Formats: sequence, C-alpha cells, structure tokens
Amino acid sequence: MAALCLPNLVVSASWQSSGPWGGSATSIAVDSAQPRTLLAGARNSLLFRSTNGGTSWSRVAFPRHFLGTVATVAIDPSNSSFYLAGLSVDRSPYAGVWYSEDAGANWKQAEGVAGISVEAIAFGTKAQAKVVAATRDGVWSSVNAGRTWQRISAPWNHELRGVTAVAMDPVDANVIYAGTTHLPWKTTDGGKTWNSIHTGMIDDSDVFSIFIDPARPRTVLASACSGIYRQPPRRQPDQFRNRSCIST
Repeated sequence: MAALCLPNLVVSASWQSSGPWGGSATSIAVDSAQPRTLLAGARNSLLFRSTNGGTSWSRVAFPRHFLGTVATVAIDPSNSSFYLAGLSVDRSPYAGVWYSEDAGANWKQAEGVAGISVEAIAFGTKAQAKVVAATRDGVWSSVNAGRTWQRISAPWNHELRGVTAVAMDPVDANVIYAGTTHLPWKTTDGGKTWNSIHTGMIDDSDVFSIFIDPARPRTVLASACSGIYRQPPRRQPDQFRNRSCIST
C-alpha cells in the first residue's frame, strides 16, 4: 500500500458568462475608488463599462475609424473620470495610448507614443502620480496621468523593445518591472538602468503579466508561457503544509 500525498483541493463554483457582447475581452480594469465600476477592452476597438461588478456591461464611446485591439485599460486611482486605453494595431498612426478626462465620453491620443502599439499600462498610487506603459518599442513613463509620455528604456537595448507587461512598486515608483517576449527586467532608478531578472525562469519565456502584491511589495508574480513564477520563491517548508494523504 502506498500513500499518495496531494495538496488540499478547493472545488470552485462554475463560471458563467456575463458579457460584454461584441468582441473578445482582452483586458479589465477596476476603479479603486468605486470597485464595482469596471472597464473591459476588446478587439475591434471596442470598450465596455460595468457599474455593477461585471453583472452587466454597456458600450463606451471610443473612436472606431481604426480597428485595433484595446490591449489594456486603466483608471486613474486619483480621478475616477480619467481613463486610459492602450491600442495595439500594426503599422497604424492610431496605435498608442488614448485618454479620456470625462469617463469615456471623449478621447484624445496621448503625445509621445502615438503610432506605437501599447500592450500594458500600470498606474502608481495616488501619492506617486505616475503611470508606466509596456509597448512594442520599450517602456515609457508619464508624470501627468498619461497625457504625454517619455521613453525610459534605452532604444538600443533590443531585448527591451517588445515589452508585454509592466508593473510599478506601490512603495517606490522608481522600482518598475517589465516583461518581454523573452524574459523579465527590473529597474530601481526609474528607468536609467535595467537588469534582467531571469534567474529561475525557463529561458525564452514570454511574460504575459506581472503583479506586485500591494500589501507585500517584495512579492512579485509573473505569468509566462512556461507557467507562473513567484519572487521571492516560496520557502521550502510551505510546500508541504495543508496536505492530505490518499492511500492507494
């Protein structure tokens, strides 16, 4: 007889579709001041909003004379009426960051990243008043909520060109993480210097998203084509807690 040890499993409720209808949802943002207000980006330049926690959705006015993917959306934590939408579309002057100062009623294209496909946007905290963006041409930063942008990754660093994910430390706005189609990077001086932080990750892993735990900023999670990674690594003893054994 052998004992097979398995982690305790929690059976979750089944998923139910709640929309939005009209396009594949590609990104979601939550209003930190009003958590039941959500934005969802989609293909075909579609943008949706929910004011009841995702139970129902309505279309948000967004320029549609170009057909790209709203790859990322964000709501300013200090101003619930200020929206950002990152548009990803190949070889188009309409790619870039678009911003609305009136909760999506009107939109303007941000200066600095016009024509560059944007894959991810991350606001800092209210106190930091900063936002960063992951683009196909590097990492960019804005100090005016996303109206204008400056590149903070060296243009000659080709490994930091196709950036797919970005996150900012909630305590220190100079600490920024960037995920690429190859591996992750980190800066501790606001982008002046970048270091590869690939140790422990399978080589040539596409990084899709990066999350920093706001309660424990030293805990960083990254999703990649090779799985989910955690930094710092979980301590070994924790791997053997809360397990149940099934005899076979």
